[in-house]
Amino acid sequence: GEAVAKVDMFNQRYALIQQRILRQDIFQPKLVTNRLARSAQNNGGTHTITPVESLLGRSGRRFLLGMIVQVEEGKYYLEDHTAQVPLNFSEASLLTDGFVTENSVVLIEGEAIDGVL
Repeated sequence: GEAVAKVDMFNQRYALIQQRILRQDIFQPKLVTNRLARSAQNNGGTHTITPVESLLGRSGRRFLLGMIVQVEEGKYYLEDHTAQVPLNFSEASLLTDGFVTENSVVLIEGEAIDGVL
């Protein structure tokens, strides 16, 4: 019934947003592999979107796409179709004007430390 419809709506919304984000230049793989291109990649070349479940056991900064959800009172998580991870907003900054609310789909760059993003 209604729960299945909500899950389907999230999956469709997520897929549409992911398709649009992956069209951006920073997520497009570069086809040129000469020395100049390799040095450009190291200085802000292409990036990939990491699924939440792939954070386990990995270090370093990653890009993640997901929905901000409140699983427990006052505790927010980033959730995609694979898993969810707790969020720590203490050092977060927005790169745009506007609001980020619960159930917003967001692109986050961050690092998981002790299981918290």
